[in-house]
Amino acid sequence: MDIPQAKQPKLALKPLKIFVFIISVIVLAAWGILRHRSDAITVNMNELVIDSVKRGQFIRDIRAPGTLQPQTFRWIAATSRARVEQILVQPGAKLEIDTIIMRLSNPTLTRELERATYALEVAQAEFNALGKRLKSDALAQEAMVIDYQARFENADFRLKANEALKDLQIVSVLDVKENKLLQQQYQSRLRIEKKRLQHLKELHLAELAAKQAQVNQARSALKLQQNLESDLNVKAGLTGVLQFVPVEQGQQLNTGDILARVAREEDLKAELRVQESLIKDVVLGQKVVISAGGNRATGSISRIDPAVQNGVVLVDVIFDEASLTGARPDLRVNGVIEIERVENALTIRRPVQSQENSNNNLYLVNERQAKLVAVSLGSGSVDRIHVTGGLQAGDKVIVSEISQFNQRPLISLQ
Repeated sequence: MDIPQAKQPKLALKPLKIFVFIISVIVLAAWGILRHRSDAITVNMNELVIDSVKRGQFIRDIRAPGTLQPQTFRWIAATSRARVEQILVQPGAKLEIDTIIMRLSNPTLTRELERATYALEVAQAEFNALGKRLKSDALAQEAMVIDYQARFENADFRLKANEALKDLQIVSVLDVKENKLLQQQYQSRLRIEKKRLQHLKELHLAELAAKQAQVNQARSALKLQQNLESDLNVKAGLTGVLQFVPVEQGQQLNTGDILARVAREEDLKAELRVQESLIKDVVLGQKVVISAGGNRATGSISRIDPAVQNGVVLVDVIFDEASLTGARPDLRVNGVIEIERVENALTIRRPVQSQENSNNNLYLVNERQAKLVAVSLGSGSVDRIHVTGGLQAGDKVIVSEISQFNQRPLISLQ
């Protein structure tokens, strides 16, 4: 016969389950703490760059290096084949308009000048002789006109007198007719001679004009030779500074070879080299601060080169008032171009490897800890960037290199 076993009460199992549950919670909590401590690292604050979020006016700008260049300058070139005889001044010298920079020599120009002088004298003499001959011809024709004028008037007078006497039967009809024919003959000849005189005057004017053109041509040739000979004394032609002389004494020159460059020192502009990736934000009229050697001056953009050269775009800046102190041509300068101004903006120093208009993870510093937070960044300038979300004024953020932290959510600071 089976003896029935007594059933254990269910209440006896509950304390055991509660105990197991409590132990599990403790173990999980300890494991979480240990894991958290294993992920956290300690960093020396002196090795970090920490910046505070500031609220105020944000000036967006870009930097560009450049040089000062003269706005007014003159290239001097050789006007003929010559040899450098003597260089009188060196680069850097102050020049007046008539200052002679160098002397050139060309014996051929002297002979050509003499030949041009004689050619002008011959042309002028021929012009004068032609004028006198034409005047003589005109006088002869005028005399011919006067002679036939007198003949016509005499024949006309006789005709009228004979017509009056014919009625008195003193003169025959035949004589009257002969007088009539003679009067008509002289009248026609007078008309022809007048036309010849008019045509002769027009012909004389054309001949004189042609000869005058030859005289002018000879005079221009002489003027050219005189200028070429005068150009052997190379003058500045501009009040300024001699920038450089690329020739040497004794050097043979061809027509068009560069001899020197003269520029005005007081009339300079800044020529900046802006990276092609930044030129999209640069427009005419923007304000620019030019600095060199501790001196600063303000200006505005006057020209943007349409072409890209070696990854940069040339931008000309005209100074507002006085130029940069100590300015001289080819002086290296730095320019800061103001792109835009944003009022009441949150900004921080530009974090390392940050990009404009992007989302970034930055470490927000709170006493001795730094927590990884998501931050939205907007447009940036040279050293600061606009914060559009994720931070508030007064927050402190690590802006130095953080890639070594491997995006840990929390780091300890000491």
